[in-house]
This record gives sequence, structure tokens and C-alpha cells, in this order.
Amino acid sequence: MVSFFFALRPFPVSGVVALAAVTLYGAVIVASSPGELDSALGLLLFVQMFMASSGFLMAAHRGHFDPMLGYGRSRAAALAVQWGASVVPALVAWLALVLAGWVEGSAVVLSALAGRRLAAFFIVSAIAWSCGFALPRGAAGALWMGVLGWLLLRHPDLLSWAGPGTSALAVTRRAMSIVACPFLLIGGPSGIDAASVTAALAASCVLMLTVWRAGRWIDVYLVERA
Repeated sequence: MVSFFFALRPFPVSGVVALAAVTLYGAVIVASSPGELDSALGLLLFVQMFMASSGFLMAAHRGHFDPMLGYGRSRAAALAVQWGASVVPALVAWLALVLAGWVEGSAVVLSALAGRRLAAFFIVSAIAWSCGFALPRGAAGALWMGVLGWLLLRHPDLLSWAGPGTSALAVTRRAMSIVACPFLLIGGPSGIDAASVTAALAASCVLMLTVWRAGRWIDVYLVERA
């Protein structure tokens, strides 16, 4: 099943080219200035917004996934593998940039491997895939960037960091800011608390699991039924 979804390439060739270009450019800037690893990771997240929006449902309606969705195969497993196939290319690029940062002695390598920066990668991958489930390939990324642009121009306060505070309302406010703009976790405020990041991760997981659950019951088969 894994090789099947990778062979179908849920991401466009142009996305792979953009990802390779961003990775190469990021490696160059990290080599010249290790402190710029965040800039490289931020560019990669931008590309991942489009790469992870692989449009499962539209491809399924065209019959692309019939061999994996029919004949008693697990729909949940197919959805999980298709998400993985949509995410792996950017994950490989992410690890390549982290390796470049480690070689050059960047101070944020650990966070990119097991901290808030890695959380940003997961949030982008989960939300872009989930929101793009029933949309054309790459559409969720375009819509997300459009919403971010509108918020920055009209309601920048909604994306600003809420500052310290341990109340449930403050944590929820900060978590919503992270979900809307995961770039806050890449070189954002230094005082980002673990509770807000955890809440943002939980919200992303809930959204993705909800889409997975709904996807198990959507009729997408184009094969003949007896």
C-alpha cells in the first residue's frame, strides 16, 4: 500500500521542484549563517502548506485509489498512508536542513527535532491535508495563505502573541494563534509555553482524526458493484 501511494505521487512535480529549491537555498544560507536555520525552515513550511494539501477525495472520485479502497482493504489505513505519502518529501527536506544546521552548529537544531519547531511542521502537515481533503490539490494551501494575508492586513491582533498567562482562556487564545499561523513557532516569541503548543497540537490531531473518521464512510468507489 505504501509503494502504491508513493507511485501515484499525491504532490505535483512543481511542488517537488519548489521543495528541492527551498532545501538547497536553505542549506546555502545555513552554511553561511547558522542562525538563519529558522528562515530556511519557515520557507519549507510555506511549501509544505501546498504539498500536504493533496486532495484525497477528488483523486479518489477519479478512481485513482480504487485498488486500495476496494476489495475489503482498510480505508483508515489507506487514508493514513496517503497522508504519509503527502508529508514524507517535506519531512526528508526538513531533516536535511536540520542536518545542515547541526553541522554548522545552529542553536535551534534540538527544537527542530523534538520541540516547537517540529510541532509547527506537524501542525502544517495535519491542517493542510485535512482542510484539503475534499478540495483540488494545493487548494488548502492557497486558501490558508489567503486567510493569513487577510488577517495580517485586517486583524493583525488575532495573530499577535497574547503574552503570559496561565488561564484556560489565555492558553486557548495562544493555541488558536499557533493553529492559524504555525510560523509563530519558527523564530517567534521566546516565551511560547508548552501548554499552548500542546493545545495547538491536540487541535490539529482532532481535526485530522475527524477527517480520517469521516473519510472511512465516504463512497468513492468507481468500480462496478454486483
